[in-house]
Amino acid sequence: MNLEGLLKQKRSTISKKWFDMAIETYLPETALFFKTQKDSIANPVGSVTLQGIEGLFEELLQGININY
Repeated sequence: MNLEGLLKQKRSTISKKWFDMAIETYLPETALFFKTQKDSIANPVGSVTLQGIEGLFEELLQGININY
């Protein structure tokens, strides 16, 4: 399996780990809220952080196809 295939296969796991690492920079009570509150209105920080991570991951996958 090539790198792109492996990243696609592990996408969910990697994105979750990146999200957890970013959120754990906050106080424990706040991090728990960001991880558990799924409503984007009640939890805009968690929602935007997850969207950003997913966007970064997608850009990473698209960049793999660039031939130099």
